[in-house]
Amino acid sequence: MGSFVNVLAARVVARQSIILPRSFCDSCAKPLFRRDMIPIFSALLLKFKCRFCKQKFSWQHPIVEAITAILFTAAYFQVGVFSWQLIFMWFAIMFLIALFLTDIRAMLLPDHITLPAIAIILLIDVLFLDVDVKALGLAVLLGGGFFLVQYVVSKGRWIGSGDIRLGALMGVILPTWQTTLLALAIAYIFGAIIGVYLLISKKQTLESEIAFGTFLVIGTLMVLFCQNYFILI
Repeated sequence: MGSFVNVLAARVVARQSIILPRSFCDSCAKPLFRRDMIPIFSALLLKFKCRFCKQKFSWQHPIVEAITAILFTAAYFQVGVFSWQLIFMWFAIMFLIALFLTDIRAMLLPDHITLPAIAIILLIDVLFLDVDVKALGLAVLLGGGFFLVQYVVSKGRWIGSGDIRLGALMGVILPTWQTTLLALAIAYIFGAIIGVYLLISKKQTLESEIAFGTFLVIGTLMVLFCQNYFILI
């Protein structure tokens, strides 16, 4: 799944099909052998170089594969049994990592990812999990509405429209207004800390844009895994 997330994020940004063509080298465009696509291990065996052109692979691929594997495993141990709750968490992890990648690489939160994510996780919430529909609606209203108001007031200058859909996705993943608000708060705290650091180090200015979706993803994942350790409202 980590390997798929890499492909999903890269091809959605490049506006390419996620099905065809088969995986290829980013440098020479030659199709990869199946033995060269074993997550993490192939990169190590090839010493992070393409078999054909010898150009180095991006470290992103094995890192994303490893992080996805770690989070999938952590979700299993948290849930304790194969169930719809575990499937729900796996889908949430997969979509959130993909959005993190698209935002940090191209400052995009594509509808091709957020809308299917909302639909799939919402269906699992309603059909297979014991989720309070009213609480779920409030969470979606808070997450999406919070960014919709900012978008309307600023006429799109403060945030992009993709943040609205990501906010709604946060609501369906964290289906109470308390957990959604907590994730937003964590995102803004992390964003403020990184923003101040970038300003002090002169790597950005006050006019610079920041990939805020990455912080929303971090906040959502933290609450998804650690909400029992936070004091909720």
